[in-house]
Parts: sequence; structure tokens; C-alpha cells
Amino acid sequence: MEFSSEDTRSITSASTSQASRRIPILDFANRVILEPTPPSKRSTASRSPSPTRKLLTLLEQARPSVNFSQPDGAVAQPQRVVELRKWLSTNLGVGVIPKALKERLRAADPDGFDDVPISAYMHNNLMTPVEVDRLWEQTRLIYRDARRCNNRRKDESAWVDVVRTVLRTPGAGVGADPTLEMFEIESIQTQQIDPSLLPDLQNRAISTAKKADLALAFSPDDSAVAKALRSASASRPGGTTFSQMMDAYTSTVPLVCGIEVKEAGGDNNEALLQLGIWTAAGLEKLKGLCGGEVPAGGLYPFMGWTVVGHEWKLHLSWMEEESGRILIVGPFSPLTTGTSTYFDIFKLLELACRLRRWLAERYWPWLSSEVLGVDWQ
Repeated sequence: MEFSSEDTRSITSASTSQASRRIPILDFANRVILEPTPPSKRSTASRSPSPTRKLLTLLEQARPSVNFSQPDGAVAQPQRVVELRKWLSTNLGVGVIPKALKERLRAADPDGFDDVPISAYMHNNLMTPVEVDRLWEQTRLIYRDARRCNNRRKDESAWVDVVRTVLRTPGAGVGADPTLEMFEIESIQTQQIDPSLLPDLQNRAISTAKKADLALAFSPDDSAVAKALRSASASRPGGTTFSQMMDAYTSTVPLVCGIEVKEAGGDNNEALLQLGIWTAAGLEKLKGLCGGEVPAGGLYPFMGWTVVGHEWKLHLSWMEEESGRILIVGPFSPLTTGTSTYFDIFKLLELACRLRRWLAERYWPWLSSEVLGVDWQ
């Protein structure tokens, strides 16, 4: 049988193709033996324990012991803490938006409008048109600035400006917030905590720079506050200081609520650590003002926020009467709100208003009479 040259080429090509698809024979006798290599320094470093988480744990062994915990049945809350929590949380979010703002809210955020519960609106128009307009403009300002911070990836200082606006804005209600003028907002970012008030970790130092960014203080511009602080200073040889800070001014005013701020996506543990250290020093200072002992009935609790981007988480802190142990407890779900929606902002403004009222109506009378020993009225 004869084949054409073209057939011959086809057969040859097919044979070559089949040969190329044959499974190669591996020569294991001459294989390369790889030696194990240690992990790179970069890999090892990435697996090192977080210094923030480690310090949160070490503080449990400090003197006094500082414990961080979520609120649950394992943490016994003193009666004053229970009363404060209920003061802040009961019906929070109910009646926080004037009815007159309903249509403006719908126009500003058509999608979010449907998520606002009916109970959020006031049953009666308790504010004047001027007060309603002022509240709406402030709420719009907070929403706009917080949105810009989030969407444009702004840094911590920009978020601090948002926090300041929130704390300066009265919530919805009858007339002006009477407690707003009793407080001032202090920037303590660059100030130092008195080292003698920091938890003692024996062989490990705690940086005095580990503190909150802002703090609410009782303002000497308020006549009752000024009178009480003058009397308390005059009754003590050489005067006295009223806060845990070493600054020439903020050491002379009672700081009562710390706020630690992080940009969106910031480290929640770092924020909690900084707030916790500042709060522990504040409670230690309060004990010192009581003569170095926790008085019968205990110290009044401290409040503090961690603000990471839009999210505001409130923490309550106290010193145990018997052991002197300090507990930083939070966040409390009913008290967690923020600035990502108009409804959340209205809730936040109401929560800040309730916090100031408790400080003015419960904490200040106790601090001035029981701790400072003066007649504040």
C-alpha cells in the first residue's frame, strides 16, 4: 500500500503529538531535597501579641485592679449604677423628634425615613418654631459632617470636631437645655495624667499619655460650681486639685465624662484602653478627695464614651467599695447609638441630654456636699 507524501507527514505529525503527551518518567534518585527554612522576621512580627490586648489583661493584676467587661449577669452592678443605667436607657428613642420635622426628615432621607418608628415623634409640639428650626439645623450639620468624615476617610481630629458639635447641641424638649451651660468641653489630648493616680503594674510603667481625647467638666462659669470650688479650695491648706490631670487649668475643675475618639475603622480595643486608664485615674482621684477611702455607699460611677467613626458606645465605671477594684463595663446595647442616620443622631442628642441632667441633678449635689464638703446652693 502506497502513501502520498502528504499522508506521510500527517502520520509523522500524529506520532510526534502522541509522544509529546506521554507521561514523563521521574528520576527520584536525582531529585532535589529541600531544606526547611525558618519563618521570616516579618512573619514572626506579624504574629506577636497585640500590646493593647496584653495591657488590657495586665491591668487586671494592677493595684488597684482594673477590669474590663461586657454587662451581663456575672457582673454585679451597685444600686447607683443600676439607677444610672435606667435613667439613661428608659424609653430612649421615644419622643426625640419634633412632629414639625417629619416632612423635612422625609425629604432629607427618603430611604431612612421608613426606618424611623412612630414612637420617635413627639405626641405634642413641645418646642417653639425657632427651637425646632435650630435643632434641625444642628442635626443636619452633625449628619453632614459625620458623613463627610466617613466617606472621605478623614482622620481622628475631624471626628473630634463632630463630637464637639454633638455635645454642644441640646436635645429635643421644652425650652433650652438648662444643664448645657453648667458644663464645658475640655480637650485633654496633649495633657498628662498625674502618675500617682495611675494603676500600679509594679515593673511596668503605664504611659501618662494613655487618656481620653475630650472630657466634660463642671464649668466655673456656672455660679454654683464656681462658689463650691472656691469654698473647697479655701478649706484645704495650699488649695487642692479636682481632677486626675496635671494641666494648670483642667486639674482645677471636676472632669466627669471622658470621650475617646477614633476615626472610622479605628481600633476599638485601643479606644477602650485609653478611656479605661483615664477613668481609673479619675476614680482614684475621687477616692483621694474622700480622704483616701471609699465612703460608705461607694463612689458615684463615672461615664465615658468610645467613639469610633459613626458608632458611640457608652461605658459605666465604678470602684468596688470593699476591694477597691475598678470595673469598666460596656458597651450597653440600649445606650449604643451614633451619627450614621438622622434618627440615631436624635437619640444621641437625647442621651447626651440625659447624661448631663444626671450629672447636674444627682452627681453634682453628691460631689459638692459629700466629697468637697461645701454648700453648693
